[in-house]
Amino acid sequence: MVISTDDLPTELIAQIFVEALGSPGHHVNPILRRLLLQHIYLRLDLVRDQASEARCRAYIDTFVCRANKIALHVVGSGSNAYQASIWLAVHRIVGSICWSLFISVDERSQFGPAPFAYAPEVAACLDQVAPFLEALELRYGTEDLPVGAHLTLPQARNLSKLVWNTRWALDITMQVVHIFSRCPKLDTLHFDVDLRSIPPIRAESASLRRLSLLRGLEPQF
Repeated sequence: MVISTDDLPTELIAQIFVEALGSPGHHVNPILRRLLLQHIYLRLDLVRDQASEARCRAYIDTFVCRANKIALHVVGSGSNAYQASIWLAVHRIVGSICWSLFISVDERSQFGPAPFAYAPEVAACLDQVAPFLEALELRYGTEDLPVGAHLTLPQARNLSKLVWNTRWALDITMQVVHIFSRCPKLDTLHFDVDLRSIPPIRAESASLRRLSLLRGLEPQF
């Protein structure tokens, strides 16, 4: 957020490449290679004014222009007008080159209750075609959503892992039903959502191999 890769010493950048790629004949560390210039970490609470907004957008642009796939990590608590352009950039990345998406937003604020400010932005990012998305983790820190608010799943044909952790059950039935139709290659599902107040759900999947359901749902096979 403060220093871009363009500001780092050339020697440090060179050393990063040396450590990531290794010497000829040695095994290349796949984790380092994947993380190198392919992971964007956004702390939205640091975007508070025009200057921090401009730095964050420049930070995103630096990575996007250098990578053909992006792992995107978004953390937010307390929304403001300066974050709007950042969410638009997140939306574009999810719909184009994002292979891994982690969103953790907390509507509760130390300055008082937040009026569900993040719900439209998160919904917009998810409710689209995400052609390269393979892993999605959503953590939503609120007890409930207002009437009319919703979260859905992207049209992600290549999604293999889904972790969904929220504290509300409002209008969740259709999202659960659509999981396997929207994500036909889903292999791992971790579902931590309160489903006790919704009617029984019937869903079938030929791809699912790992299933973790918490709080109020007993699967039958």
